[in-house]
Amino acid sequence: MAQTGWDDGQALIPPDMYTDWTAVALLLLTAAPLAIVVGTAGFFIWKQKRSSQR
Repeated sequence: MAQTGWDDGQALIPPDMYTDWTAVALLLLTAAPLAIVVGTAGFFIWKQKRSSQR
């Protein structure tokens, strides 16, 4: 049986795996504005509901 170098249970992450920082940056660049839009919309909806209850 061929040994891959990380099947001995010593390493949790295989050494040939890496973090693609471009993917992380793109995720943050899309998730942050989306969170801002959702937060702003939620704030205005909450404000409108609160003012209509008075």
